[in-house]
Amino acid sequence: MSSYTIIIENKNTATGPPKVYNIYTEMPGISGDTGLQSMFSVAWYKSLGIPRGGRDTFRFTTNVYAFVGSSSEYSTQLAAGHAINIINSAVAKVDPRRQKGSQFLLTKDFDINDSKEDRAKAGAFDFSVESAFDEPNKYVVGVAREQVGGQLTPVAVVDLKSSADYVFEPKPKVYVSCTSVDRGEVFTPPTTAGQFAEIEYKDGRKTALVTESAGAFSIAYI
Repeated sequence: MSSYTIIIENKNTATGPPKVYNIYTEMPGISGDTGLQSMFSVAWYKSLGIPRGGRDTFRFTTNVYAFVGSSSEYSTQLAAGHAINIINSAVAKVDPRRQKGSQFLLTKDFDINDSKEDRAKAGAFDFSVESAFDEPNKYVVGVAREQVGGQLTPVAVVDLKSSADYVFEPKPKVYVSCTSVDRGEVFTPPTTAGQFAEIEYKDGRKTALVTESAGAFSIAYI
């Protein structure tokens, strides 16, 4: 199992309290039934408070998971600050080099059944829902990622609709921002250039050293 590392370094020179950072993923593509709501980002990791000159290290695997979970509020009203908890999950085959991706069926008992036929398009997984769920509800479905050590966290969610068919297409980029959102909480990532670091591993390199000073980021790949 491959893994990657992000090292966050606080290089601010001004005095001040320790700084906190979030790690989150690029928003997956979503398609399927018409009328689906937009996906929401979820904080994958919240750093320790890093003092000036200090570092925090985050390691994650390449595994991608389909999951069903619950929201702290009705899922049709998802918004920043809502906490997402995983009920059940399954590893998804989403390697774009494969011909097909995983195809799952979510049952009323929250079982995620793998059809084993892998009919989704390459780089994506299909997630179909049985018709047994009352609406509105507090259930969500989406993409989860794994920290080295096994901790699984939602990274993108959409409200669960009975009888819906979803196609999720995870993306490779990972981001670091100067935000302080709890792990597993819905949030709105910054969109202004310079307010975040965009990480994309290439050429076999598996460690990104992200430094931040006065709100500006730089990245060195090791």
